[in-house]
Amino acid sequence: MTTEKILDLGCGARKTPGSFGVDQMPLEGVDVVHDLNRYPYPIESNSFDRIVLRHVAEHVDDVVKLMEEIHRIGRNGGTIEIHVPHFSSSNSYNDPTHKHHFSLLTFDFFCGGTAHGYLVRSEFRLKRRLIDFWPLHDKVPFVPYHLLGIRWFATHHPVLFERFFPFFFPIKEFTIELEVVK
Repeated sequence: MTTEKILDLGCGARKTPGSFGVDQMPLEGVDVVHDLNRYPYPIESNSFDRIVLRHVAEHVDDVVKLMEEIHRIGRNGGTIEIHVPHFSSSNSYNDPTHKHHFSLLTFDFFCGGTAHGYLVRSEFRLKRRLIDFWPLHDKVPFVPYHLLGIRWFATHHPVLFERFFPFFFPIKEFTIELEVVK
């Protein structure tokens, strides 16, 4: 029986249970102290089945380099789980350490060859998008998003949703799950 090897990049003090944690701060639970803006990471290639980044990508200097490094250390077929605030969320802009603002489509850039003439040196397959609206929008009786199908629409038609509705129905954050393709 093999055990899934999990890496939590930017884990902070709340590391994913059973994972190996990397963070720039020497907090309790951090296994390796490393600045995620310095490449390569002190991790062997092809060594993790699952890599988790919870509110990390918006803080790094270069998202393309981050994704290339994740591709390097992830195993073929491994799962990458990235949590980020959506650009329509006030959380995206409230923190002055946020260097990037993300669309539901941002990580599609890494799912297929070239994007806008830039040769992407890492490839992933999109597994799924999980969208979290603000609790007020999900639970207040006079705005029943689940009855209106807003979550379904945003998930299945992200281009149309982000073109016409993001500030009417702001998304708090979203999770992208990718599969490493080597």
